[in-house]
Amino acid sequence: MKTLSIVGLLFVSSMAVAQHRSISSSIDDNGQTMSIRVKGTIDGRAIQYDRTFDVAHLSKTERKELRNHVLDSLGIQSPTPPTPPTPPTPPTPPTPPTPPTPFPGVTYSDGYERSGHTTPKPLKDGFEKEVKYNSETGELFMRYRFNKDGEEVIYERTINAADKSEKERKNIIEKIEQELGLKK
Repeated sequence: MKTLSIVGLLFVSSMAVAQHRSISSSIDDNGQTMSIRVKGTIDGRAIQYDRTFDVAHLSKTERKELRNHVLDSLGIQSPTPPTPPTPPTPPTPPTPPTPPTPFPGVTYSDGYERSGHTTPKPLKDGFEKEVKYNSETGELFMRYRFNKDGEEVIYERTINAADKSEKERKNIIEKIEQELGLKK
């Protein structure tokens, strides 16, 4: 019984090996001659084919038909050319950030002097302020220009106020103005 089982397993495994397909093919066509070379095994049958055809008088379609006929007679499907890769999609440009929105009643300036010799502008209410809130980053930027003891003072501060309401941001501004002595 044991011997019969071993013989049965050997038979089944040899049939599985016989189903193996290993082929190497090469087709060269220069318009004058076509060389077809095929080596390998199909279902346990060894194939070795090497032939050159004169195709100078054949059209492109006829050469293709000849190639397909030879490969079909050997039991091989005509090789399909690989699909070309798809071109990469260009990245989408980032969206520009929205400009900061100034608070009502606040003067906006970029803070840069345009020429080397400028005379300071008289300060309205004794000081000039610039307040900007960027809703995308949550940054609250404040710049104050005022005179203290006869000297011009410029105070800048950026605060992370992403989780603050508009009322809370106004309270922060008022507190800083009181600390600077701008509001009584």
